[in-house]
Amino acid sequence: MAEKAIYIEGNKIRINKRQLKIRIAAIALIIMLVYAAGEAAVRILEPQELYNRHNPEHPAYPKEVEYDKDLGWATKKGYKAEPYTMQGKHPVVTITHNSQGLRMDHEADQSKNIVAFTGDSLTYGFWVDDKKIVSARLNEMLGRQYEVINLGVGGYGTDQSFLRLLRDGVKYNPKIVVHGFFTNDFSNIVSNYQYDVYKPLFQASEGKLTLTNVPVPVSKNMEKSYPKIKEHTYKGFQRLMRSWSQLYVLYKNKIGTLKSKLFSKPAEKIDYFTAYKDGEMWSIEKEYTDVMQYSFQLNSMILVAYNDFAKKNNMTFVLVLVADRISVDREMQKATIERYNNVDENFFDFGKPYKLLEDFAKKQGINVVNLYPLFKEEFEKGNSMYLEGDHHLNDYGHELYAREVHKLLAEEGLV
Repeated sequence: MAEKAIYIEGNKIRINKRQLKIRIAAIALIIMLVYAAGEAAVRILEPQELYNRHNPEHPAYPKEVEYDKDLGWATKKGYKAEPYTMQGKHPVVTITHNSQGLRMDHEADQSKNIVAFTGDSLTYGFWVDDKKIVSARLNEMLGRQYEVINLGVGGYGTDQSFLRLLRDGVKYNPKIVVHGFFTNDFSNIVSNYQYDVYKPLFQASEGKLTLTNVPVPVSKNMEKSYPKIKEHTYKGFQRLMRSWSQLYVLYKNKIGTLKSKLFSKPAEKIDYFTAYKDGEMWSIEKEYTDVMQYSFQLNSMILVAYNDFAKKNNMTFVLVLVADRISVDREMQKATIERYNNVDENFFDFGKPYKLLEDFAKKQGINVVNLYPLFKEEFEKGNSMYLEGDHHLNDYGHELYAREVHKLLAEEGLV
């Protein structure tokens, strides 16, 4: 008869330590074998994404911008990171800033013909590799006699883009300045505070621009937007399990989905006129509000200042209108309209801001590239220019952006 690990002798409980150890080891072995079988089954039948140091949601991940007294924030100098891309075509992308804070993987060669890009994250190349962003693409098309520099910064409006050109771009003596405009610029330029931090603000009065809020104050919430380092989401045991066990990840995901189904409430339609909106929505309304009309006027004045500055300094200014996803994605348009209880399709004109800005640019003698018709055509063909679930441009979007700029430069005899 097998020895017992725990037994009663008289009125006392006895423990056979050797047998207890054997039984605990046997139970542990069985659990390990069952877990290993489950792990193997998940890896074969339903693979899960494990923790990866490149994923900015998981590891320590430095912010790419920092406080700047003139601009509010600016790209860090000598920066490099390797995050996951959200488009899924390339698991990891490389993001590099040179010693001057330009989105380039090398120092600018000022002996070449300089072309300077200005703009926000769509020009900067949010989640797109150094070699695939619009400035690098255009450089390939133009050849070695040119150096295309990228002054783009995430979150910038037309105002900060112009100010960065004045401060950081002119020292390169660019022959051509290309500014990428995106419709959220309309809301960016009418506020002196966004993303938890302050920014400079132009004001339009009696046909003149006045720059205010400089030097830019330091926000008490600065660390929210300019964290020195982002902390790990997962720590200790949870991070260890997420690093190697796909079974654990599947379990956590299933539990999360179950909780969401049990406790989530059906989405209720909301009032369009009281809900938060920014320039992307302002600009596609058929009837512009007073705020949007002022923003359009202010943006127009900054663009004229861009062009005038370029002319005075023997540069050629090119305005590029980068189409927002909502303007070309029919499914996104439907989903957006369904969110609200008091607007319908007739409330919007999805191509309106691009036509207005193109007409304005032509009247002012500004070289303009309107990407809206091309992006709409490509999207209808099933070719997306945007990162998955996002309005930022993917590799293909940057390729089209560069191609159309090159086309205009060639047609105008500028290159």
